[in-house]
Amino acid sequence: MPQEMDVEETDGHLVVQEAEDLLDNDEIVEALTRIQTLRGKILDSSARGRAMAVEAVCLLELDKGEEMKTLIEGFMEEESEDFAFILGAGMEFCDLGEFEQAEQFLRNLCNLDTESALPWFHLAFTLGCSERYKEALDAYNVALERDPDFVECFL
Repeated sequence: MPQEMDVEETDGHLVVQEAEDLLDNDEIVEALTRIQTLRGKILDSSARGRAMAVEAVCLLELDKGEEMKTLIEGFMEEESEDFAFILGAGMEFCDLGEFEQAEQFLRNLCNLDTESALPWFHLAFTLGCSERYKEALDAYNVALERDPDFVECFL
């Protein structure tokens, strides 16, 4: 929901990181307040995705599941074709331990870009974090099929 006010790209990512740190310290209300300062600002796609994920997790932690669902649905109506937004959201959900949400975003990304190894790699990582190792290995293999030189799959 970008509007006219511009924010330096690094500032947006910095605010997301600050909100993530607050969330990690169980300062949920403060994290939500901080992340919501980005509303209405123009951010790069990745920062928008990360910010949406942090806000969604804050809402979930505050037992506001319906608000979280509405938030995600609203963003996905606007951002459903934006690779960087979906990747940023999926990676952030994974970083925050919300593996089910991460998987949903990353599977959508795999369907959006059927040629790229990157979404499959991040999906594999997320599945591994969920201790779904067979599925993770399968996803790593798909990433390697897409790009046999995708070094990250060997690390």
